[in-house]
Amino acid sequence: MLILVLVSCTNNVPLRSQEPVLLTKEKSVVQHVEVIEKEQVIVPEEVRPVDSVDVTTPPPKSLERDSVWIIDVRTLKVLQKIAVGKEPAGVAVSSNGYYALVSNSGDNTVSIIDTGEKEVVATVSVGAKPRAVVVTPVTNVGVVANIDEHSVSIINLTSKTADAKIQVSKRPAALVASPEGKYVFVASASEGVLDKINIFLGSVTGKAKVGAIPFGVAITSEKQKIFVANEKSGGVSVIDAIDMSRKKKYDVEVGVQPRGIALGLNDREVYVVNKGDGLFSVLDAEKYGVEKQFSVGVVPIAVLFVPNAGTSGRIFVTDSKKNEVVVIDRQTWEIIQTVHVGENPVALAATKDLLFVVNQGE
Repeated sequence: MLILVLVSCTNNVPLRSQEPVLLTKEKSVVQHVEVIEKEQVIVPEEVRPVDSVDVTTPPPKSLERDSVWIIDVRTLKVLQKIAVGKEPAGVAVSSNGYYALVSNSGDNTVSIIDTGEKEVVATVSVGAKPRAVVVTPVTNVGVVANIDEHSVSIINLTSKTADAKIQVSKRPAALVASPEGKYVFVASASEGVLDKINIFLGSVTGKAKVGAIPFGVAITSEKQKIFVANEKSGGVSVIDAIDMSRKKKYDVEVGVQPRGIALGLNDREVYVVNKGDGLFSVLDAEKYGVEKQFSVGVVPIAVLFVPNAGTSGRIFVTDSKKNEVVVIDRQTWEIIQTVHVGENPVALAATKDLLFVVNQGE
């Protein structure tokens, strides 16, 4: 009887001292302890496999590829990593900042991310090999270019469904929307043309000839001029968004394989990055000339200007070779930081507070 009392005491003392730890574990852990008490001889065999798994198994979701990383535009800290579809290629945010749309070229879908919750809330099936995506200002309609289907899909953000498809020129590779949200301009990589789509009529209403293999487009709010980066011909074409006319005398040479393009401060600057030679160019949107040019990375793909970050805004550039986002201060034109992201970052979009980086992987 005396022996039983002593055993009871020794069992209770460690349990009380470990009570905070046991409260955080599942019931299965308590059962595991009981087994150890009963069969002391199997303790080493149970402990070793657990330690081995912890050492050799990688994190369950590293999210280095097929992902979107969210970065604070001011602190430049990575806030969240989100898994999306296969081979994501493009990203755009709604004008109200509520949603980010990611085109997944590997599984023909678009992931819709709630920017507040920072999670995917819907996945929408679209056409073959979706690449570029845009959300129209004011009207908040999602439009995604299906490069292998020669079409664009129209996405209703209220119902989170693809409502229609519009046929365009071959291999649509880049998109930009007009400021009032009525038109979307689509660059055809195969034909070297820019289609003007009325998204409410569901048809192409105009065309303009641009350079060879256009892969980037940007539009000014005033006067509605469109700047098109032509990867093969190496220059930037300027198109009048109203009548779709092009004056070749305004074409700007920027270097080897210009790929990413974005409007800058007050729509008076245009930023272009060259995939082929790693150069970053600043164009005057009124004089159509190169004002500044400097090296920004090994293989820069995408560029974006965020006006409310820093003193005069910050420019973000993805370097797909080094797996980094390069941050340029608009006031000093200096690279102030590089942020490590996932594998092969290819696209950027931002709200006033958050930067969305698409990591496509190999």
